[in-house]
Amino acid sequence: MASAGAYDMGSWYGTYYSTDRKGPLVHHKALTRSFLLEDGLIRLGAAPWQDPDTYVRNSPLYLAERVTTPVLFLHGDADTATPLAQSEEMFTALYRQGRPARFVRYWGDDHMLGPANARHAFNEIMQWLETCVK
Repeated sequence: MASAGAYDMGSWYGTYYSTDRKGPLVHHKALTRSFLLEDGLIRLGAAPWQDPDTYVRNSPLYLAERVTTPVLFLHGDADTATPLAQSEEMFTALYRQGRPARFVRYWGDDHMLGPANARHAFNEIMQWLETCVK
């Protein structure tokens, strides 16, 4: 199972992180992801335009041909930490190759699912395991 993951470091780099959905988005204050990727936790050491090969090497999307394990993607469409497009891109890469993958989008939920969707996700996970684990 993959819940709200990041799969393309280059496109993730340029997306904004904002938990304030009521006030205006001040763009320079929302660029924490670029710092995370360059020098923070992930430490790729450069911006994507400075070292694109590093971003490709560290992006699961570009290694999708190696994925053979069935993957269930779960993602809230209002996720402020990891944009929904990240899961959509990785799911599409696996699906187009005929790999066993399923994508479940949770409308109105952020990075953490609310109680009703968490129960639904639990049922999806159990069904996925029953189907894929033998």
